[in-house]
Amino acid sequence: MPHNFPREITISGDGKALAKPDIAIVSLGMNTQGFKSQDVVNKNNQIMGQIIQSIKDLGVDEKDIQTTLYNLSPIYDYTERGRIFKGYSLDQQIRVKIRNFDNISAILDKATSAGANTVGDLQFTVDDLEKVRAEAREKAIAQAKKKALTLVNQAGLKIERLIN
Repeated sequence: MPHNFPREITISGDGKALAKPDIAIVSLGMNTQGFKSQDVVNKNNQIMGQIIQSIKDLGVDEKDIQTTLYNLSPIYDYTERGRIFKGYSLDQQIRVKIRNFDNISAILDKATSAGANTVGDLQFTVDDLEKVRAEAREKAIAQAKKKALTLVNQAGLKIERLIN
């Protein structure tokens, strides 16, 4: 009577890949307030244009500048007599990818000199994380294959096919 045992072996592998950060990402922006919404938008556009141009002048490519927030909202004062309209507030944030680390200080300085009044969330990271992940996967697969071959040889078995 034939035995109907599973004829599969499951092997796992770990892979790590280290990568040195090659980009810095910073959030820059400004808050503009005024009584008329169009005045607030115009002032904001003018100052953000100056901020973006100052960053480009330091070598940041336009593709590395991305608007992440643009929020125009009314401002109210609340008193005993009720709500009093005070004007509008416009918050705009951009995300800037800095590829030349030597320019980080200059970019922050120029942006604030041009009118940025919010600066934060400076991060150092890797631009192509998928490449790093692929390297780690490759190492994990190689380790799993090595484990499988060792196990098969020690047990006197043979591998017929890779299922997954």
